[in-house]
Amino acid sequence: MSDEQGARGILQGYHHCLFKNFSDYATAQMSYNKMEQSGVLELVKSDPQHEEVFIVTKGTQPGVYSKR
Repeated sequence: MSDEQGARGILQGYHHCLFKNFSDYATAQMSYNKMEQSGVLELVKSDPQHEEVFIVTKGTQPGVYSKR
């Protein structure tokens, strides 16, 4: 079982979770630090709000998202 599958099992039933794989710890830590510094981490910690929209301008899948 991969780590992601393990995390999915733990969080089963929680519909507002995000998953991301990293090739190593340093890359994961760098991504977390960027999320924390930019304020994104605070946004995704809160409960989803009605009609919220996220606009992603950089990364692997830029776009406008209406769901987490």
